[in-house]
Amino acid sequence: MDSTYEGLKNTAKKAIDLKGLFESWYEAQKMCKEEKLIANLNKTNISLESFCIDGEIIIDEWNSKSKDSENQPKVLYILREENGSHSDEYDEDDNRIIGHFYKNKDDFWIKEQLCGTKTAKYEKLPPLIKKLVNVQYILEQMKTVDDSENYFRFDDESCKVNIGHMAFMNLNKLGGDSSVHWPTFKAYISCFKELIKREIEILNPDIIVCCGTYGTLKLEVYEDKDMQERETYKIKDKNCIIYNLPHPAARGIKIVEYGKKEILNPKNDIDVVLKEKIKEKLKAIKKRIDNNDEKFSIDVLRNLLEDLEGYGE
Repeated sequence: MDSTYEGLKNTAKKAIDLKGLFESWYEAQKMCKEEKLIANLNKTNISLESFCIDGEIIIDEWNSKSKDSENQPKVLYILREENGSHSDEYDEDDNRIIGHFYKNKDDFWIKEQLCGTKTAKYEKLPPLIKKLVNVQYILEQMKTVDDSENYFRFDDESCKVNIGHMAFMNLNKLGGDSSVHWPTFKAYISCFKELIKREIEILNPDIIVCCGTYGTLKLEVYEDKDMQERETYKIKDKNCIIYNLPHPAARGIKIVEYGKKEILNPKNDIDVVLKEKIKEKLKAIKKRIDNNDEKFSIDVLRNLLEDLEGYGE
């Protein structure tokens, strides 16, 4: 096997499963010398040894060919990056932060939250994951319910979702801080977009739910301006439906409403919904500026703008 940076990337692109993909991806990442990525890592102090493994929640169920399995969609949720800001681990060479250890296969936060039992205990889940469970519930109902009025939020007392048909991936495997450092994020995508595509191909989902990542997937990963949300898009040899949702951590979106309008409404209504959300955020910014709000710091403005980016993607 070619153990150079490009050689490892080529090996990863030919991987037939996630284990093989991540092994070569991780080794290639550690050897990366791409100037833009390295320059930005100098600012964020994140180690190239930091690598967040992701993928299927329950591998056997995701890969199952049973009749029951075929009746429910396999849904891939694509997010930006895991938050590694609480890590106190550093690499030995550069004394940089390792947010996620590659060798720790259990360092997969969403899986850890969902896999206490085979079915998700809704009331115990963090708000971000509750939103994703609600989306899964809606998507699982779509084959049996025609009237959008009959779509209800997930209720732990009466409903279950098949977490075996949920998979998650972060575009930036390095992880990041509590908010995205966009230059680092974009530089990472530029370096490893072919491996991101390979992970999607290996998972081979029926549905992709972009969680604040639609613009990145469309323009930076696939570089395809013709990709359309809510419509089928050919990935390898399979038609896949893609939904464009804001990031689940975006402020101002109730847990029970997350994703509902974007999935159930006609496409032309989605633009109206997004415009209204953006108007609300801009109004909030203007009000705080007009009132000379002393607490309206750069960090607050950055968070508000990050929300808008989540709505717009």
